[in-house]
Amino acid sequence: MFLVSYNRPQINSNARWYTCGITFADRSIIGETPRAIFIDKNDTVYIANRHTNKLIMWNNKTGYSTVNLPAQLQDYSNLFATRNREIYFSNSKSIGQIDKWTINSVSSTFVAKFSQHCYGLFIDVHDFLYCSLVNKNRVEKINLHRQMQSFITVAGTEYEGSASNQLRWPHGIFVDSNLNLYVSDSGNHRIQLFRSKQSRATTIAGQGIPMQLILKHPTDVILDADNNVYISDNENNRIIKVKDNRYQCLVGCTNQLGSTLQHLYKPFAIRFDSTGTLYVADEYNHRIQKFDLAKIPYGIYLINVSFVVIKFSLFLDCPMPTIEIYPSSSYLKFTRNQNVYISLATTYNCTVSIIPRSIWKIFKSSNQTESTPSFETSENDLFIPARTLSFGIYKVELTATTPVDPAKASFVTYIEICQSNIFIHFFPFQATTITHHYTEDLILNPGEYSFQINEISFHKEVN
Repeated sequence: MFLVSYNRPQINSNARWYTCGITFADRSIIGETPRAIFIDKNDTVYIANRHTNKLIMWNNKTGYSTVNLPAQLQDYSNLFATRNREIYFSNSKSIGQIDKWTINSVSSTFVAKFSQHCYGLFIDVHDFLYCSLVNKNRVEKINLHRQMQSFITVAGTEYEGSASNQLRWPHGIFVDSNLNLYVSDSGNHRIQLFRSKQSRATTIAGQGIPMQLILKHPTDVILDADNNVYISDNENNRIIKVKDNRYQCLVGCTNQLGSTLQHLYKPFAIRFDSTGTLYVADEYNHRIQKFDLAKIPYGIYLINVSFVVIKFSLFLDCPMPTIEIYPSSSYLKFTRNQNVYISLATTYNCTVSIIPRSIWKIFKSSNQTESTPSFETSENDLFIPARTLSFGIYKVELTATTPVDPAKASFVTYIEICQSNIFIHFFPFQATTITHHYTEDLILNPGEYSFQINEISFHKEVN
């Protein structure tokens, strides 16, 4: 088992994060447009204020502390802290220069000089340092234990592009213990997975993958212990989780930027602490937000209380459905010879794939208070064949739900099954005068006359 300095927490498969964040650090502490954040295995949080050239550190046991960095950070520098608390960063002194600094040291140490600035930094389990070169459209690595450094291209080519072996403006990167490389391919609006020693990648998020997911300039990617992928979807102002060919919006899911506690404005970098709390460098709100895991894991639960089983769901993936029916009336009339048909249009604004359910219940009662339905169906539209219902007034109740969410919508209307509008007056010599509503079909069989109250027709039998 490899020892790493960063967190890949074990997170319950049904876990959800509170959608309202807590401001961990604001502009007065970290300056404007924060981008550099790291959290080590001891849950020490490192944040760089490049305007004052200070490194802010926080730990639950020791609280806040601030130290002066011995070198100026490049504007888009990330941070990476090793197990022995060596902090790697991009030094603005020279293009592509990477330095390391040990806490309490008076100066930093030169590590390497890449051909361009590094927008993403990562050190794998074999102590290779990775750098994402935005302007070169590739990711390179070096061996930290070799004096004579050679730069190895591990992703991308000499030219930008959207092919499986190409990148466009790569930003945040992550390398797992199997040396698989995850790249925020920002200019192609996707997350690419380059498996170890492979030059061609698989798109695992964005460009319609999975479930029509569209990313816009993703800038960071991290993993949990189960290899679920978390993405900073920068220009969509949200954080996305991808798991098992499905995706879920975790934070900033209103499709709007903003500065409230439930909004983000171009989130640049994301990190986990050991408990699964998610920290976000909320770039243009000039703050670091943290989003705690919900106290009760979301999911489906069965609770036994005095032999009564109560089932409830805490999934929050779907807001309340919207129901529209046609004919759109709170009181409908049908004659008994007509089919009862009500068309349903239900909108489910869900972020995950679901199988919705519609339940129609028909109650017949003079006071509309009976609890037992006389008719029930789970079809999407309501269809009752002619002459199924007897005369009277019925309460029609529709409930639209999803199997993974407590949000539901209901609609109530009333229908009346009434008599046909035929009135027959008998006169001498068997002559008849018939009054009939102009919108209904009239079927007459000459010479055969009788009256059936449920039918618009004449029959042989005379009652």
